Amino acid sequence: MPKESIAILYDCYGGGSFLQPGERRHLTEVAIPQICNTLATECGTEWMIGRPSKEYEYWRFLSERLEKAVSYVRQQNPLAIVAIIIDAADNSMVAANYFKEECFLQGLLNQSLPNGVCLIVTTRTERRYLIPFEDELKTFDLPPFELPESSQHIRSVFWNATDSQCNEFHILTDPLC
Repeated sequence: MPKESIAILYDCYGGGSFLQPGERRHLTEVAIPQICNTLATECGTEWMIGRPSKEYEYWRFLSERLEKAVSYVRQQNPLAIVAIIIDAADNSMVAANYFKEECFLQGLLNQSLPNGVCLIVTTRTERRYLIPFEDELKTFDLPPFELPESSQHIRSVFWNATDSQCNEFHILTDPLC
């Protein structure tokens, strides 16, 4: 990304809580305020406090804040962008289906984004079909981590992790094992 760009991350997995009744991370009224308020923290846009009475207002508020965020980063570098990263989007679709509710992704993927905003959506390859992508889509397959990479990561948090613990972590987090 160009210098002075910002990335806003929305984690649909929620530390594994995405199917908990009290965690409805797939809902527009949960996802959009979090994205907007992260923009406020990073770019000085307005905070989103309170709840709009209509769902379409969430999309209008998001669009306004994205335009202001792009203006903010481009004052520092005309090539800067605002990247919105929706991580583990498949989990939001699974949760929406589980709770029989609408998922914010449908609205976000249909939303006209301001120039200078890049939307990045991650999903497990085997669940890609769950995401309501339009035709304008670039896919990148990410290979799983190798054992040395998994070990390096676990030891960055738990410096005294044994080789056996690293191996177990690798097996438990690698979908191909």
